[in-house]
Amino acid sequence: MQRQILRSALAAGAFVLAACGDNGVAPGDFPRLELSVTSVSEPTVETTYEGAQYIRCDVDFHLQSFGHATASWTGGMIRWYAGKDRATPVDSTPIAADELQSLIGWPALAGGEHADMSLRISASVPYAAVLDIAYVGGKVSRPQHTSAPFTCGPSVPANHTPPTVSVRIVTPEETILQPGDAIVVHLEASSPIGLWQTLVAVSGPCEAHQLFNEQMHTSTSRDVMLTITGPCSLNTPLTVTGAALDALEVETDVSQPTTRFLVDRTAPTLYVEYHPPESAWGDWFSIGGGTYFVGDSIKFGVDAFDNNELRAVFWELPGAGARDSLLVWGSTRSWHEYAIPVRAEWGSFALRIFARDAQGVESAAKASAADAFTVHPSTVLPVTSVRFTDEPLMIRHDARSNRIFVLAGSGIDVRSATTLALQQRIAFEFTPGSMDVVDGGDTIFVGANYGPLVTMVDLTGASPRVSTITRTDGTPFRYVTNLFAMSNGRLLVIENGDVVEVDRATLATRVRTDAVAHGMGERSADRNVLYVTARDANGVWCTQRYDVASDRFAPCTTAPYDDNGGFTTDAAGDRVALGYSVWDADLTTMLRTLRPPNQPAEARYFLPAHLSLDGTMLYVPYNAGVVRERVSDGAIVDRIPTPFAAGPSWLAEDGSALYVKEAVYPGPWRVGRIGL
Repeated sequence: MQRQILRSALAAGAFVLAACGDNGVAPGDFPRLELSVTSVSEPTVETTYEGAQYIRCDVDFHLQSFGHATASWTGGMIRWYAGKDRATPVDSTPIAADELQSLIGWPALAGGEHADMSLRISASVPYAAVLDIAYVGGKVSRPQHTSAPFTCGPSVPANHTPPTVSVRIVTPEETILQPGDAIVVHLEASSPIGLWQTLVAVSGPCEAHQLFNEQMHTSTSRDVMLTITGPCSLNTPLTVTGAALDALEVETDVSQPTTRFLVDRTAPTLYVEYHPPESAWGDWFSIGGGTYFVGDSIKFGVDAFDNNELRAVFWELPGAGARDSLLVWGSTRSWHEYAIPVRAEWGSFALRIFARDAQGVESAAKASAADAFTVHPSTVLPVTSVRFTDEPLMIRHDARSNRIFVLAGSGIDVRSATTLALQQRIAFEFTPGSMDVVDGGDTIFVGANYGPLVTMVDLTGASPRVSTITRTDGTPFRYVTNLFAMSNGRLLVIENGDVVEVDRATLATRVRTDAVAHGMGERSADRNVLYVTARDANGVWCTQRYDVASDRFAPCTTAPYDDNGGFTTDAAGDRVALGYSVWDADLTTMLRTLRPPNQPAEARYFLPAHLSLDGTMLYVPYNAGVVRERVSDGAIVDRIPTPFAAGPSWLAEDGSALYVKEAVYPGPWRVGRIGL
């Protein structure tokens, strides 16, 4: 039976074998074993996947038992010898009793019996070894020993000679060598007893080497390409070295000084990972620039490489007069992330980034277009916020009572318009989807969320009184999408295709035949004008305007519908914003189309914006703030910071505040009051 033991045990150290002696019993009462080697195979040299070289031999052993007592094993030991001097073992490997029993195939041998075993024994260099077996038997309790030596690899000759080595540079003299280049070195080595490993190296300005397994060949000749990796000293000549280790671990080293020096004429290379402004679209691998506000930082990462040694990475802002650098010492690579706080006085500028190596050679610059970056002011205004568990869907402000009404979940919160403190919670047995408040805040009208229900909430008493409004003709309301309390005492209820007018004093209703509204709309702060979406006779989307003064809906105009938040108006309804497009009162002239900062032309869907009461500015939600954009020329005025990501907003009817909902999903949500 052939067994396999893979050992790589030729580390420093020695094992001292205990001496055998008389056990104090009669000769016939103890066993005697003799171990011998019957054959040793030719050595096999192989290399592992990891590149480690090892040698192995198959060794056959014969174990004979003499005497009358039965011998059983207590363990074993392999003592290892390597190198030229093999008088002392360099290492030892113990073998447990159960492992030895598995190798021999028997737990014990009686007198006259024998056993044969075959072992495959490996090591990291050619070796000699001794297998020692300890045993007891009969009346003998003190272990006895038997051993047998064997050799795997060449034996030590009497006239051993070291390996011979020669080495020289093959790369032509006229070739200019720089850090990062490859140099070709020629090596020749030989040994009559067999080469185990060879090595080729360069040193001086920097070091590089390569090791080769020679598998006991008696000679080798090869050209070796070594890459000279920085950082390197440029004022030190190159030295090439060749080395050979033979099968007896005898080494010969040959070093050859040269008169060749390295030079560095290669520029660094640069990779920039640019982080566009928050919410902006952009390629992280190009410096696209963008709109920034005071309090923001320009963020980017720079990965710089040099063939030898970097010295510094620079950034500069042409047009702003700002510049800085990061010094680098003793390295061929530098990765660093930068955050440059912008300053108001910078205005418009570019960003340029480059690297310089230790020899003063500069990389090609990575740069944005001229004036690709702009900085705008940030105006810090007082912000008060409160948290909601249910999502706030709509906010109405009443200036006379100094209250806001927040539609959230299945009810309405009545809160202080200044402090946002909760004053009252009005709960419903249905889910409200729309509401409006009469001037003075004593009555709320509520529509079910796309349901056939309109209710009136009277707040003049000690507790809210809720009543249902029905049509005069007894037919139910259809799907209610919106409703508006106008200044003429009328409530206009927008159904799916009809507008139902409710007299707030008598609750009498009638269908407005001059209106074809479908749902989305908004009234002016003075409650005199209403804009709603509609479909004309051909089913085309259009917009209708209602004026309290004339008590009529104007014909439908084809001002384009905008997906980004519907309508907001100035105080008197003289200007209306359909999302981000601002129109005149009759919806025939578009005054300006605006966009959130840093959004490309192909972007379509934005958070809703709100037109100011004077119609001169649009309040645009943008990250942690609200940006004010001027209608007259589309210019950005400033950003008002908020303590959260800004979402839809509602303007106080007197212009004193902007109520901003947090852009987060799922909640909870915050609503912040910005004092204007």
